[in-house]
Amino acid sequence: MLSDKKFRVFFITTMVLFLIISCGKSQDVADQVVLHPVESNIPYHDHSHIPVSKINSGGDEDGKQFGLKKYLQNQSDDSGIKLDVQTMGPTHLFAESIDESRIVILDDRNHTMIEYDLESNKASEIATFGRGPGSISNVRDMTLKGNILYVAMQGARLSAFDCSQIPCSYTKEIFLEEISPYSADVNSEQVAALGMKPVSGQTSGNDALQFIPVHLFDNDGKLLKSGGKSYDTKGNWMLVRPFTEGIIRFLPENRGYLVAYNRLPYLFVYDTDLNLVESFEFEDFILGKQEYFPQEGRLNIVKEDHSTIKNLRLRKNGSVLVEIETRENIIRAERRYVWDQKSDFYRVYLDDKRYEYLGEVVFGETDSRQAVLLTDHGIIEANSDDLKWIGLEFNQNF
Repeated sequence: MLSDKKFRVFFITTMVLFLIISCGKSQDVADQVVLHPVESNIPYHDHSHIPVSKINSGGDEDGKQFGLKKYLQNQSDDSGIKLDVQTMGPTHLFAESIDESRIVILDDRNHTMIEYDLESNKASEIATFGRGPGSISNVRDMTLKGNILYVAMQGARLSAFDCSQIPCSYTKEIFLEEISPYSADVNSEQVAALGMKPVSGQTSGNDALQFIPVHLFDNDGKLLKSGGKSYDTKGNWMLVRPFTEGIIRFLPENRGYLVAYNRLPYLFVYDTDLNLVESFEFEDFILGKQEYFPQEGRLNIVKEDHSTIKNLRLRKNGSVLVEIETRENIIRAERRYVWDQKSDFYRVYLDDKRYEYLGEVVFGETDSRQAVLLTDHGIIEANSDDLKWIGLEFNQNF
């Protein structure tokens, strides 16, 4: 047997080795965690961006207010129309207004799309769940061009509904070659889509994780050209969706394309050749970080304050309305997270390179999802499963 002295030496040596190994393992575990987004991985991170903030706003030169700004400054007004619509909450709601009395509301969680008549206070069903023509599933985006409503869905589907008649009705479906769109917009001749297409054309291997994000198609869904930059995932599949999802819109008069990634604080302006010509950065945007564990391929949800670009709405004068949603003071309550939620609205003048901060909607601490859905003729206030329509006057030239 070991003497007491030898035993003490053996015990101390063993403990020292154990601590060294434990510290090494702890360091290895710490080294596995990478916080995303990484600045150098963000597309055009070294580009010179035009700053946009809540202060030093360029404002409206004519001093005229339009409907949204008036609403944001007078939210105590209880006017509005309660909509008799059953929803699964505002998280997956899309809305467009056909005119002052017709609204289309798509609830992707409830798998229904309805047209609501404000004059009669009644809803007509347009589409229900399905993967065939005229049905909806896994909706990513909804846009209105003239009298045609387009719904972009996972699986490269783009369904068109004719709203020149009442109610809107399914008219055709476009299948986009090679990509499944996160967002899509349509003009008289082409389709612009934001989606991930491998640079090499491969669907497996490391090269498949190098993506081209912006794509142009003809109206039959044939791919014409691709370009632009997206978040560099460095070969990690789990990073693709959180940092490459976003919104794409045609610029007025077919002058190019506007792109925003939901989790990043930028507006990217492309010309018709898909070259970046300008970018705007929202300085009050909170860039939330997510923990990524490369060896496990695991990505944690954002557990800290963060912002997302929720909506872009282009106007006739070349300006764009931008809604940025922010969640702050996030805490875990029992088995769920709660937070303070608000939406900030900006008007960005793309050609003049100026902007105006319009105001905010503050929801306060909430354990249920809330949202404001902006359309061309007003907004829908969504509080849990209750919807209220507030008509707004917009200058037709705006």
